[in-house]
Amino acid sequence: MITNIILTELIKLLKLVQAIKSIKPVVLATLYIAIVLAIVPNVTPAYARPANQSSLINHIHIPKNLPNSTTQLIVVTQHNPSIAAQITLLQKNSNQWQQAAIPPISAVVGSEGITSAAQKIEGDNKTPAGLYKLGPAYGTKPLALKMDYRYITNQDKFIDDPKSKDYNTWVVGNTSATSYEAMNLGHGAYDLGLVINYNMNPVISGKGSAIFMHIWESSTIGTHGCVAMAKPNMLKLLKWLDKNSNPYILITLPATSTE
Repeated sequence: MITNIILTELIKLLKLVQAIKSIKPVVLATLYIAIVLAIVPNVTPAYARPANQSSLINHIHIPKNLPNSTTQLIVVTQHNPSIAAQITLLQKNSNQWQQAAIPPISAVVGSEGITSAAQKIEGDNKTPAGLYKLGPAYGTKPLALKMDYRYITNQDKFIDDPKSKDYNTWVVGNTSATSYEAMNLGHGAYDLGLVINYNMNPVISGKGSAIFMHIWESSTIGTHGCVAMAKPNMLKLLKWLDKNSNPYILITLPATSTE
């Protein structure tokens, strides 16, 4: 920032130069520039400087139980009290967490919001808060990724029957379960997706099943408990993920939540 003293001296010098009538315009302009460069320090405007990435994630609490081997973290933050949420992608480099090159992604969560894992139950249309390892990616077309990938067909089912021995597991082919999620929905939501390993180790009957990241129906329609986003963003996220980075997802409760 230029101080008042420097400004005063600058004005004096400019007036002195301007008073010399015999100086040609080109020379006068050159002198103006020289004076300004001599007095004003070479300062890069704040808006032109790259953002301090560490400051962008100061509001995110990195869980202490996150494995040391994890260098990719997806953080889901709900815009309370809406179904709208923001996904922030973090990358750890030299033991420092930074925001990935991908800008924050708009998303939606369960139509009834986010709940604690302790209060999550089957069919409540709520997204479970917590820290979870990521399972395989999936889709209706072959896709080259750095994550394990499952090509889904009409035979693929995710069991949501709490009484079934296959509850909250991916089954291919016939099943005795009375209720399940058909993976090949036919309307596009599961054309691209990613399994969130919620309630899987161990599987507890009735605590919720088939929690994914997938393509949203729209930005104003919540899910049955999953985290959803626009298709281009889903693809961008999947291409960023690398199973060798042991990626996890952190779903956070709204700051005002009492759960």
